[in-house]
Parts: sequence; C-alpha cells; structure tokens
Amino acid sequence: MCRCSRVEGEIRQAAQVRRWGAFVAYEVIRMEFQTELHARWSVFFDHLQVPWAYEPVTFHDDEGSPCTPAFWLPEQRIWFAAEVEAPVWWDRFAMAAEGQDEWLDRGGEEPDWCPPVEVPKKWRGTTLLAEGPFFPTTCRASTRGGA
Repeated sequence: MCRCSRVEGEIRQAAQVRRWGAFVAYEVIRMEFQTELHARWSVFFDHLQVPWAYEPVTFHDDEGSPCTPAFWLPEQRIWFAAEVEAPVWWDRFAMAAEGQDEWLDRGGEEPDWCPPVEVPKKWRGTTLLAEGPFFPTTCRASTRGGA
C-alpha cells in the first residue's frame, strides 16, 4: 500500500512493509539536491522530525534574476538558506519575505547591486541563513605532553 501527499511542492511517499511479522511504516523521499550541504541539512531536519520542502518556489527580483532559497519549513513558516557563502540576493529576499518595505541601509540609499524581490503574502515568513560548511572540512589531532 502506498499513499502520496503533496505538501508545498514536495512529494512524499509513505509505505508499509512487513518486517518480522509486523508492519513498519517508513517514508521514502526521492530528492536531488543542488549541493551536499543541502542534503546534509535535509537529514538534520528529518532527524528532528521537522517537515521541509526543498526549493519549492523561485522568486524573481525586479530584473528577472532568480532567487531560490533552499528550504521552506511550513510549520514554522521559515525560509532557510544553507550556503557556504551568502547569495547576493539574500538580504533583499529576507526583507521581502519578512514583509519589510524599506531598505534598512546605514547610508539610507538603495543598493544598486541588489534589486528588490517580490514575495507573495502566502510565502512570507521568518528567514534564517546558515553560512559556512555543515561540518569542518579538516580536523586537527592534538597531542599532549611527551615528545
């Protein structure tokens, strides 16, 4: 038996299998990620049992350039981006997603390097950016005492 449900652009399949005489329920998610970092965050969210959708929608700025946050956490209404370096569009997207209308720059001038992003009300929420690797890329062994 298999049932499918569509949640904010993500397709999840739940199936039942017979194991040692009892039925065990599990989820099968087939997903291709843009980066290994995104795949690691998906495992983290699954471990915490936090529902997520991967790149469910692409927003566009005034010049038509795409802005695609990695994760939408629908229960928390959080846009979560996991990138080694913050995308140039992130600040403008975060401002629009949180419903802010004015650019809050120290100089008060609109930046010419990042045009405004349009985020419809149904997609508005909090924004979080995790910048850097999920785990350190190198580990150093320390030695104590002795030669």
